[in-house]
Amino acid sequence: MRIRFKVFLASLVIFAAFIAAIHKNQMKDIGTLKAYASSVNDTLFIGHRGFISAAPENTVPSYIRAGHEKFWGGETDINTTKDGKWIVLHDNKIDRMTNGTGKVKDLTLKEIRKYHIKCGRNLKLYGKLKIPTFEEYLKTCRDTGIAPVIEFKPDCDITKVNAAVDIIKHYDMVKKCICISFRLPVLKEIRKNDKDIKLQWLIGSELDENHLRNASQLGPHAGIDINQKYLSEAMIRKCHEKNLEVNCWTVNDKKMASKYADWGVDYITSDKISTLKK
Repeated sequence: MRIRFKVFLASLVIFAAFIAAIHKNQMKDIGTLKAYASSVNDTLFIGHRGFISAAPENTVPSYIRAGHEKFWGGETDINTTKDGKWIVLHDNKIDRMTNGTGKVKDLTLKEIRKYHIKCGRNLKLYGKLKIPTFEEYLKTCRDTGIAPVIEFKPDCDITKVNAAVDIIKHYDMVKKCICISFRLPVLKEIRKNDKDIKLQWLIGSELDENHLRNASQLGPHAGIDINQKYLSEAMIRKCHEKNLEVNCWTVNDKKMASKYADWGVDYITSDKISTLKK
C-alpha cells in the first residue's frame, strides 16, 4: 500500500509539473500577444487628405468620411493665397484639382472660390465642391471628432503662420492637433507662438543625428513624420529615446501597417486603413 501511495504521489508531482510547464508557455504566448495587441491598439491612424478612397482629397466630404471610418485624425495641406488667407490644397497650383488655373499665391481667396473641384473619388455624389478654407476644415474636424493633422506647405507665407495658429486657437484645437512641415523654420515659428501644439518634422530621407537633434529642439511635444521606406524598428527606438513621437506615411498595406505597429510606431498615415482592430 505504501509503495502504491508513493507511486501515486510521484505521478501527481509529475502531472503538476507538466501542467505548470504548459501554463508557463501559455502565459508566455499570452504575454507576447498582449504586447502585440498593445502596440496595435496604441498606434493611431490618420486619414491622408481625409478619406480619399471615398471622396475627393482635401474636401469637406473627405473629412466627414474619415470621421465615419473612425480614423483618429485627418491630414490636410494648407497654403496661403495672394490676400493672405489659408486654404486647404496639396498643390501650389489649382490646376489639377479644379476647373481653374494659376498659382495659389497669385490668386485671392475670392478668385479661387469661383472654381470647383473637378476630380476625385465619387465626385458626382457631392456636387460642385469648392476648395475649403482652413476654418472650414477645422470646423469639420471638430464636428466629426477627428484630430486635425495640418501640413504647412513649403511655399506657404511664413509671416502668416501666426495667423494660422490663431485660427487653431479659435477652434479650440491647440491640444488636439498636430502641425507638420518639411520646413523647420515654419515649425519653429509655430513653437514660438504656442508651447503646447504638437509638431512633427516631415522627413523624406534616412534619419540622421542632425534630424534627431533639430527635432528635439522643437520642445517637449515634438516628433518625426517620415516616409515609410525609411522607417525601421531601430529608428523608432532612437526617436523614442529622445522623447520624439514617430509618424509614417503613406501606408496602404495592412501587413506593413501591422508590422510598423508591432515596432511601436505612434501614428500611421494612410489612404484607406483606419484601424487594425478586428
